[in-house]
Amino acid sequence: MILKHTRSGEIKVNSQIDFSDLQEESSIPQVKELTVQELIVLKNWELANYIADKAYTQLITKLEERHEFMNYLKELYELQVTEYEKIEREVLPKKSF
Repeated sequence: MILKHTRSGEIKVNSQIDFSDLQEESSIPQVKELTVQELIVLKNWELANYIADKAYTQLITKLEERHEFMNYLKELYELQVTEYEKIEREVLPKKSF
């Protein structure tokens, strides 16, 4: 996930970003340092993603390797969602109409 600040000071997550903007920047997008005031207003998941992005860029400097690692995380997440949905169907009582 990438956080980007607009000129109006709004924080946008990657689903809201025009990725053509990123191509104009360096080939390795940098995560902007946020101020304390900016960090305070982040929702929990936004803060967690911001921290993860900072860690990924520092721990895995090669963009291709970072992409591969994040794809593995995405696959893991999708498997967890599938398993959760399976458990949910088995555990929750079925409504009868």
